[in-house]
Amino acid sequence: DYSRRYNLKITGVKEQKYEDIVQRAQTFFKDDLGIKTIISIEKAHRLRKFSNFNLKEPRNVIIRFNNMRDRDLVWRKTSSLKGKPYVIHEDFSRETENARRQLYPYAKAAHQAGAQSSLNGDILYINKRPYTAETVNNIPAEFHPKKLATQSTDSMTLFYGKFSEFSNFFPSDFVIDSTKFANNEQFYQSKKAEYFKADDIV
Repeated sequence: DYSRRYNLKITGVKEQKYEDIVQRAQTFFKDDLGIKTIISIEKAHRLRKFSNFNLKEPRNVIIRFNNMRDRDLVWRKTSSLKGKPYVIHEDFSRETENARRQLYPYAKAAHQAGAQSSLNGDILYINKRPYTAETVNNIPAEFHPKKLATQSTDSMTLFYGKFSEFSNFFPSDFVIDSTKFANNEQFYQSKKAEYFKADDIV
């Protein structure tokens, strides 16, 4: 993560054949972020190997800046992308990304409960108290995403995500024909692969 601190990832920047990706980034900063000065870029490239040219699903762009001043200037401008098909992400290691995916639902729940919450790297702060993926069970119950995952009205029950017991992704181990499944969705996908004879992923 320390070596990636000068990086930002951008999703949604249209891909062009034979493009100069550094120039594409400069145009993006000027036209979409409203930055008038030239941003100092060390290098930039598309993530993933180029296979078939696809206008509808452009590969993400990763940019390494020469200094933190320019990197932070771009990062602070992310709010100006509201309503546009672009998203700017910080660049983290796979381990940190996995931790953030685990912590993000708690950050969202805490925010909606009126608490001060921020996710910095792989540490979640709720009312200035730090939590990690290893200590997520210590987060107070009122900030648990389960409170948001299932909500009821007079005529219906609304749910989403693995924290609702109505979801296919809700953790619930069971065994069928000596095979253990972690949830209904895993069972469903296994049977679908079996039906289509995709033996390598069953």
